[in-house]
Amino acid sequence: MTGDCQTNPLGYIDDVRITHAGEFLTVVTAAGINCGYDESAYAYAWRNGRWQRFWESEQNSYTKESYRPQQINAVLISTPGAGDRRLLATLGAQSGCLGGFKDLYARAWRLDAGLVSTRVLDWSAYADDGYPAIQGRIRPDDLVVQYTTGGLADGDTHTAIRHFEVHNGVAVQTDPIAGRPHDFVLEW
Repeated sequence: MTGDCQTNPLGYIDDVRITHAGEFLTVVTAAGINCGYDESAYAYAWRNGRWQRFWESEQNSYTKESYRPQQINAVLISTPGAGDRRLLATLGAQSGCLGGFKDLYARAWRLDAGLVSTRVLDWSAYADDGYPAIQGRIRPDDLVVQYTTGGLADGDTHTAIRHFEVHNGVAVQTDPIAGRPHDFVLEW
């Protein structure tokens, strides 16, 4: 994000981020809100001589109870696995003026051979909003995320790891939860 947006009564938008990875194109857009941006993500596949959208992640409900602005750090798409299935994930943080700690999230969708998506994961954790706030690695049937957590009243800051495996359309957390013995002790 550029951080040089001009505020006016109609709001503002930030740069559009486009990533071309293999046979896919991902696009992240950002609309200005109080103290930040609400970002949306889209994925396209090259079909019939043009880019066609097959997936989107955007906020559509603006009620006080359900509106959760998102800052998207990454859109990840795996290579094809069994039956040409893939996994697609967004990694990000809660948007806004919340200080150094906020909710981080990982959301994942199973893509079938026709690129039809089904959400399999909606995970979040209260953690340090470092840069990058959350990182990940994706494969056709699993997602591994890493982020900094702890500190202040929680003890030492440390790197936490969450590993999710997708079985029968559901993502289940498995080991590991940390990469170093020190981090493992703090997680427990």
